[in-house]
Amino acid sequence: MYPVPFAGSGFAVVFEDDGETGYLYATNEDANEIFDALHLYNHGRPGQLEAGDELVVVWNGALKRGGVHYHGAFQAVVDFAKQRAMCRNGFPPADARWCRGTHDWDEALLVGLDEPRVE
Repeated sequence: MYPVPFAGSGFAVVFEDDGETGYLYATNEDANEIFDALHLYNHGRPGQLEAGDELVVVWNGALKRGGVHYHGAFQAVVDFAKQRAMCRNGFPPADARWCRGTHDWDEALLVGLDEPRVE
């Protein structure tokens, strides 16, 4: 697991690849409470990360919105302020205890997140 805390915000995301699947978790800054989980890929299927692929976490502190970007596009986004999250495949179904809405892709959540410059 690879936690990425957003200093001073109280929030973080954690990327996990357990050898079978890749997930992004929305969590608190200490990464000891999971708010939401977003499926990114299954190993052996198109879209998985391979050795040498670059994954970039993008954060907009003013919006309290973060996303994970790889393969030339955002693959998942979490809006902590509005308690919304999305991923390309919309899986798993959103848990209403935290997420307000579905995990279905919504281009509106990309507003305020800049495409990273990958060199």
